[in-house]
Amino acid sequence: MDGAALDELIDELSIASSAGLHQCNARFSLLRVLAAQRAFEEWEREIERVEGLIDRIEGHRYFAPRLHEERARVAEIRGERVLWRRELGEAARLHESIGVDGHVGRLRAMLGDHSFETRGDV
Repeated sequence: MDGAALDELIDELSIASSAGLHQCNARFSLLRVLAAQRAFEEWEREIERVEGLIDRIEGHRYFAPRLHEERARVAEIRGERVLWRRELGEAARLHESIGVDGHVGRLRAMLGDHSFETRGDV
């Protein structure tokens, strides 16, 4: 069994149990490492895998804002300020929609204001 097939099997088994949630957390950690290493091609492949995993597990609403935070992290590293603000704004909006006020406050502070502006001209 090659590495890709093994990864797919692990994904399927994880989804069938609560391990899927743990796998998401582990993959988010991997995304942070890849971003810090500026391994953007690998990061792009991994974020697609995380999106697919999230779509198939319970509790996906909890992970959706984290996807936007990871996209913001890479936008910041790349110097893409508009994209950084848009992704953080969307993460804040999604956190707010599920009542995670601590994260909303943290993201508002990062944005330097209390708006969740997501237009491209911010």
